[in-house]
Amino acid sequence: MVVESLKVDLLKEFNISWTEYLVLCLINEFEKQERNPTPQEIISTSGKNRGWIYRAIRKLNEKSYISFWKGKPFEAGRLYVAVLGRITLRRINAILTRRIRGIRGDSLVV
Repeated sequence: MVVESLKVDLLKEFNISWTEYLVLCLINEFEKQERNPTPQEIISTSGKNRGWIYRAIRKLNEKSYISFWKGKPFEAGRLYVAVLGRITLRRINAILTRRIRGIRGDSLVV
Protein backbone atom coordinates (compact mmCIF):
# COMPACT_ATOMS: atom_id res chain seq x y z
CA MET A 1 0.00 0.00 0.00
CA VAL A 2 2.76 2.47 0.96
CA VAL A 3 4.87 1.61 -2.09
CA GLU A 4 1.90 2.06 -4.43
CA SER A 5 1.19 5.45 -2.82
CA LEU A 6 4.81 6.49 -3.39
CA LYS A 7 4.69 5.36 -7.03
CA VAL A 8 1.54 7.41 -7.66
CA ASP A 9 3.01 10.48 -5.95
CA LEU A 10 6.23 10.27 -7.96
CA LEU A 11 4.24 10.08 -11.16
CA LYS A 12 1.98 12.98 -10.22
CA GLU A 13 4.52 15.36 -8.73
CA PHE A 14 7.62 14.68 -10.82
CA ASN A 15 6.17 12.97 -13.91
CA ILE A 16 8.57 10.08 -13.36
CA SER A 17 7.75 6.38 -13.17
CA TRP A 18 9.12 3.99 -10.58
CA THR A 19 11.36 2.37 -13.24
CA GLU A 20 12.67 5.77 -14.32
CA TYR A 21 13.44 6.56 -10.68
CA LEU A 22 15.29 3.23 -10.39
CA VAL A 23 17.38 3.99 -13.50
CA LEU A 24 18.17 7.49 -12.24
CA CYS A 25 19.30 6.07 -8.89
CA LEU A 26 21.45 3.40 -10.52
CA ILE A 27 23.19 5.88 -12.82
CA ASN A 28 23.81 8.10 -9.79
CA GLU A 29 25.31 5.17 -7.85
CA PHE A 30 27.67 4.35 -10.72
CA GLU A 31 28.72 8.01 -10.85
CA LYS A 32 29.54 7.92 -7.12
CA GLN A 33 32.07 5.22 -8.06
CA GLU A 34 33.37 7.59 -10.76
CA ARG A 35 31.97 5.42 -13.55
CA ASN A 36 29.44 6.15 -16.22
CA PRO A 37 27.38 3.05 -16.92
CA THR A 38 26.25 1.63 -20.21
CA PRO A 39 22.59 0.75 -20.65
CA GLN A 40 23.61 -2.92 -20.44
CA GLU A 41 25.18 -2.36 -17.01
CA ILE A 42 21.95 -0.74 -15.82
CA ILE A 43 19.94 -3.70 -17.14
CA SER A 44 22.16 -6.29 -15.46
CA THR A 45 22.33 -4.35 -12.18
CA SER A 46 18.58 -3.75 -12.00
CA GLY A 47 17.53 -7.24 -13.02
CA LYS A 48 14.61 -5.68 -14.91
CA ASN A 49 13.40 -6.36 -18.41
CA ARG A 50 15.56 -4.79 -21.12
CA GLY A 51 12.59 -3.10 -22.78
CA TRP A 52 11.50 -1.40 -19.55
CA ILE A 53 15.01 -0.07 -18.90
CA TYR A 54 15.51 1.22 -22.46
CA ARG A 55 12.11 2.92 -22.32
CA ALA A 56 13.01 4.54 -18.99
CA ILE A 57 16.37 5.70 -20.38
CA ARG A 58 14.68 7.19 -23.44
CA LYS A 59 12.06 9.01 -21.35
CA LEU A 60 14.64 10.33 -18.86
CA ASN A 61 16.74 11.58 -21.76
CA GLU A 62 13.71 13.30 -23.33
CA LYS A 63 12.94 15.00 -19.99
CA SER A 64 16.60 16.11 -19.68
CA TYR A 65 17.14 14.15 -16.45
CA ILE A 66 20.01 12.20 -17.99
CA SER A 67 22.38 12.49 -20.92
CA PHE A 68 23.21 9.60 -23.22
CA TRP A 69 26.59 9.81 -24.92
CA LYS A 70 26.64 7.41 -27.85
CA GLY A 71 30.38 7.54 -28.42
CA LYS A 72 32.14 5.86 -31.30
CA PRO A 73 30.52 3.04 -33.29
CA PHE A 74 32.58 0.36 -31.55
CA GLU A 75 32.00 1.74 -28.02
CA ALA A 76 28.97 1.25 -25.83
CA GLY A 77 27.02 4.42 -25.01
CA ARG A 78 27.43 5.97 -21.57
CA LEU A 79 24.81 7.46 -19.28
CA TYR A 80 25.19 10.61 -17.17
CA VAL A 81 22.85 12.26 -14.68
CA ALA A 82 22.09 15.81 -15.85
CA VAL A 83 21.70 18.79 -13.51
CA LEU A 84 17.90 18.60 -13.62
CA GLY A 85 18.15 14.89 -12.82
CA ARG A 86 20.33 15.56 -9.77
CA ILE A 87 17.94 18.18 -8.44
CA THR A 88 14.94 15.93 -9.00
CA LEU A 89 16.69 12.94 -7.43
CA ARG A 90 17.54 14.98 -4.31
CA ARG A 91 13.96 16.20 -4.01
CA ILE A 92 12.48 12.73 -4.43
CA ASN A 93 14.93 11.21 -1.93
CA ALA A 94 14.10 13.91 0.62
CA ILE A 95 10.38 13.19 0.24
CA LEU A 96 10.94 9.44 0.52
CA THR A 97 13.07 9.92 3.64
CA ARG A 98 10.37 12.04 5.29
CA ARG A 99 7.71 9.48 4.41
CA ILE A 100 9.75 6.58 5.77
CA ARG A 101 10.45 8.46 8.99
CA GLY A 102 6.75 9.24 9.26
CA ILE A 103 5.84 5.58 8.79
CA ARG A 104 8.39 4.49 11.37
CA GLY A 105 7.14 7.13 13.77
CA ASP A 106 3.53 6.02 13.30
CA SER A 107 4.40 2.36 13.78
CA LEU A 108 6.23 3.13 17.03
CA VAL A 109 3.14 4.84 18.45
CA VAL A 110 0.85 1.89 17.67
